[in-house]
Amino acid sequence: MRQLKYLLVALMLLPFAAFARNAPIHDTDVAVVGNLSAKQVGEAVNRALVGRRWIISNQKGNTLEATQMTRGLMAKVAISWDAQHVTIKYLDSQGLDYEEKDGERYIHGNYNKWIGNLERDLPVFMTRVAAGQ
Repeated sequence: MRQLKYLLVALMLLPFAAFARNAPIHDTDVAVVGNLSAKQVGEAVNRALVGRRWIISNQKGNTLEATQMTRGLMAKVAISWDAQHVTIKYLDSQGLDYEEKDGERYIHGNYNKWIGNLERDLPVFMTRVAAGQ
């Protein structure tokens, strides 16, 4: 009887196992802290990316692409900014189990952690740029 109970619980949890490590992709929009120009916001974006070891490429005006490569995993994002906000959007990845299902995009949880780190770092670097540091 006990084995049957464990089997039933396992079967009920099986549909969730496919997404156990995957989560919906978190594209983000970060509000600018302080009274900064778009150029200063761009400086804060660059500092935050370098601080987290993102590789910056294709920088043109107020947009750029950034790539994170860690332990054989790769994620690429597009970042744009102005004097009011910074937008980070998913572009590509390798090894992060990206998939689309029912119109929703899913990816390994590490991707959202990396983006969350940038979300937390950006206001800090904006404050430093505003203070002239």
